[in-house]
Amino acid sequence: MSNKMNGAAAFFKNVQLNGVDTVFACPGTSEMQVIDELGYSDLSAALCIHENTVTGSADGYYRMARKPALALLHVACGLTNGIANLHNARKAGSSMVIFGGGVHGAHEVNNSEHAMLKRPPDIAGIAADWVYEARTPDELAQAATSAVHAANTPGGRICYVYGPNNAVWGETTLRTELPAEPVKPFRVTQEAIDAIAAPIKAGKKVAFVLGGEATLEENVDILGRIISENDCRLFIPWTNAHTARGAGRPLMDVVAPNPQDAVKQLKGIDEMVIVAGQIPVTGFSYYGEPWSLVPEGMPCNTLVPSNGDITAALNDLAEAIGAPAKATKLVERATVEAPTGPLTGAAIDQSIVALLPDDAIIVDESLVEGFLHVANTHGAAPHVRLNADPGGAIGGGLPLGIGAAIACPDRKVVVLTGDFSMMQIVTALWSIANQDLDICVVCYDNGGSSALEGELARVRKGEAQKKSLDMVKLWEPEMDYAVIAEGHKVPATVANTAEEFHAQFAEALSTEGPRFINAKVTSISPMVIEKYRARWAELQK
Repeated sequence: MSNKMNGAAAFFKNVQLNGVDTVFACPGTSEMQVIDELGYSDLSAALCIHENTVTGSADGYYRMARKPALALLHVACGLTNGIANLHNARKAGSSMVIFGGGVHGAHEVNNSEHAMLKRPPDIAGIAADWVYEARTPDELAQAATSAVHAANTPGGRICYVYGPNNAVWGETTLRTELPAEPVKPFRVTQEAIDAIAAPIKAGKKVAFVLGGEATLEENVDILGRIISENDCRLFIPWTNAHTARGAGRPLMDVVAPNPQDAVKQLKGIDEMVIVAGQIPVTGFSYYGEPWSLVPEGMPCNTLVPSNGDITAALNDLAEAIGAPAKATKLVERATVEAPTGPLTGAAIDQSIVALLPDDAIIVDESLVEGFLHVANTHGAAPHVRLNADPGGAIGGGLPLGIGAAIACPDRKVVVLTGDFSMMQIVTALWSIANQDLDICVVCYDNGGSSALEGELARVRKGEAQKKSLDMVKLWEPEMDYAVIAEGHKVPATVANTAEEFHAQFAEALSTEGPRFINAKVTSISPMVIEKYRARWAELQK
């Protein structure tokens, strides 16, 4: 049976038939036909004022729902605006389907205002894994099914569909596109499993470095069994995208992001095993420093890549080593007092351990001030930590929180964000208020980017010039982040001490809906800078 409709209606019909139920949008003039048809669909939709919020929200949605959302972007300009958080999403192994509109195909040659020097499909190739140009309404209808199918490929894929105006408003005879058989992840061979199991059974100390879906709740439970009766340890890279952690789960340490600390941390380990990720490396390259965080000479093998059947591989390994049916080495729930005195990142972590409810979602973009956040919060209530910037593009925290809250409306979301990072994407606060999301935003107000100030200290000894500091500080004029949040209709408070923060955080967690805490933290930046300067001087010898 077929129905006559335009390309936009057919596109929406088919993405829905293939399991997509949520849209994040920042539309423009070329997408008005699309927006009109969206009004007649059963899809849930959230408006974002910037395209980077759209792509970041779709990323957060996937990380928690484990299925792709639809992201609507405006022509080539909108696509380029959203690339930073597309970069983070790809690094996170997330999937999404993007629709980008454009001028009529015959109008492109006129170099109209929306036609960039590079065409949208060419630009999309920078940030997407799968790109399709639908030149006709029929192609647009078919593209919906193909895009969702591609997005559901194991390991995650960013899929982009380009539909110029004529494909959107032209009439098509819709063929109902039922879901294609999903692509199945490949199974690791028993021979490969036995090779990883051998050193564990021989009593060697093995470090598992976990990435991708290895740290989802169901896989963390298996990992807990694997390490229970041997000398194995679990690690996650600094940039790990999704980690189920806290009380009742096995301990997972972060691999130190610099070579000197990583070597100390991994001392005594005989072998490293990568699970659904890659070998740990530094985020940047530094003068005189190695890029690999794997100690020299340490054997490093892969159990399963990110597009393999991770759960099956872990179960097979557990069976191969004779792991117990239940994990025995699990983190205990910590009991801590309310913090007092100066407000620091550590004090905020203490409040998190004391107050965080079960099954909360923490979006972590705390960066330097939260450098020890993971180490400080092992004993918090069981929760999921989402790393906001696995690709290093700051400004992912607020959008990621939006997507996570929409995917899991029954779970409290806490976004930990630096002030510099938040201001990259500040209009996302409005979307939080617009959707009335149960999100508590904690803004680490330290007067700018301590991360960049620290990096500046790595390249020259002595005090930095004021002109250089002006590039990383937000001090002239000082911004009032609580007022900014209130201006976006998110209720806000200001915390100057640990006691004030604890009380405000407790109230925010006990209240449904958006909340914002401007946490005026005492920065650890001076200590970090001195450490970096000392290392710089050492390398010059």
